[in-house]
Order: sequence, then C-alpha cells, then structure tokens
Amino acid sequence: LLLASVRINPFNDVGGAAARNLTTIQHRPSPGRAGAGKTQLCLQAAAACAARGDLALYVDTEGAFRPQRLRQIARARRYAREDADDEVYARVVVARPRNADELVEYLREGGQVEALAGQSSAALVVLDSVAAVARAEFSEAAAIRDRQAWLAGVAAALKRIASRANVAVVVANHVVADGLQQSSAATTASDKVAPALGLLWHHCVTARCVLERAEYCYGDGRGAAPARDDADDDSAPVARSTTRVLRQSGVLAITKSPAVARTALRYRIDARGLVDDYDDDDGDDGSGDHRE
Repeated sequence: LLLASVRINPFNDVGGAAARNLTTIQHRPSPGRAGAGKTQLCLQAAAACAARGDLALYVDTEGAFRPQRLRQIARARRYAREDADDEVYARVVVARPRNADELVEYLREGGQVEALAGQSSAALVVLDSVAAVARAEFSEAAAIRDRQAWLAGVAAALKRIASRANVAVVVANHVVADGLQQSSAATTASDKVAPALGLLWHHCVTARCVLERAEYCYGDGRGAAPARDDADDDSAPVARSTTRVLRQSGVLAITKSPAVARTALRYRIDARGLVDDYDDDDGDDGSGDHRE
C-alpha cells in the first residue's frame, strides 16, 4: 500500500505495508523545516486502499487528516474523477481520540478499531500518530515508566488487530529523541538516530520507513514545490508553478523490512503525494492548485 503507491521500482512488486504486520513511518526533522511527509504517505496509503474498494480506518491524533488532501491525491492518481471522489472518501473512516485514554479505548479488544478492522472489506488501519499522544500525556521525566507501559499496551493492541483482522497497520512516529529519551542508549548503528519513543517501540514494529528532507534543488516547473514550511506535517503542498521553482527533494529509507533489503530512494511531494523524484509526470490533478 505504501511503496507501491509511490510507484518506485523495485518496491512496486513488494506492495509496502503488508497485512498482519505493523509498519512505522518515521521522519527525521531538519532544522527550520516542517515534517518530511509522513502524513502525506499515510493519506496516500488510505487513498490507495479505498480506491481498490477496501475500507481504511484512519486514527488521527494530531488533527492532520485533511479530506481535501485525500480527495486531491485520489484525483491526481486517477483513483477517482473530481465528481466521484466522495466514493473514495466514503471508504476512509476517521476516528479522532483526544487523549491517551481515548486511544486505548478505541484500540481495546472488541473496541471500535477492532470492530471496523474486522469487516470483510477492511484492509488498512492508520494511526497518525502515536508520538503525539505520548508527548502530550507523558511529558514529565518521571512519567517514563508510565509511558513505556502505555506504549507496550498500544503496540500489543495494534499487533492483535493486525493479526486477527488480517489488515495492515501503519503508525506514524518520529525518530529524534525528545526530552524523555535516553538518546545514547536508544541510538542504533542502523538508523543513526534515536527513536522518539524509545527502544520498546523501536523493536516492536515489523517494518520501518524513515523519511528525511534532503536538500533544495531547482525544479523544472512541472512538479509542485514541497509542503509549506508552516504546515504541521506536510499536510498539503504549495501551489504549482509554471516556471522553475525551488523544490525540495527528500530521502525515503527502508531500514527494516521482512521483504525488502535496506535501501533508500529520492522522492518529492506533489498533488499525488510522495512520488519518485525522477518521475516526469507533473502530478497535475486538474485543479491548478495543490493547496488545501
């Protein structure tokens, strides 16, 4: 669902997030810049899932879910016509827990997420993001033990849902240590960053995709510039330009996967979401504007 939607070989044959697995999308923030596009990729996966007739459940803890952006991706990728994108949107169910307790209630055995994921048409559960809840609820250094216990419960619940419902579970996260992180112990030689939620979460996932903004480069006027710097998490790219523009590339690295060797690729963000930076398609969705 993830890598295939980016349309980059050799990942098309793999399909990205696999059923019964827990896949995390992490980003490594660059100083002075917004996120690298993890919410974009989550929305992209949901649109791809819904476009093939399956149900996607999107658990939004950050308020980053934008119906307009989901519809834009669906149109730009030709999943739906502009007058028929409600058919795609109707197959994406959005839940918005307000705090850690509500998220646990959503994820509990027999709860809302498990019930929806258990439907025959369900194929994907997205949690965007687990880090936002952990930061908000467990901000004091004394809360490390409580946070780890809460994370263990969330991870166990997500794995249970993935296994029982035979769905892919995708979770957005960060890779830079926050104030509660024991960064020296958490830093790994493979990722060369400290996982924001500690080693417990770092090791519980089946597959890991790390996004990082790479550098600004001059575009050719065919693609869109990246998301606005003031966006919370690259929730929408800025308007297209018909002239050469300063366009940002990014690097998507697969650092853990049961199906793909460690590798990295360059991407950019346009109306379609994350795409191969060398893709010649202009990503035009016919709207003339890639903002929300």
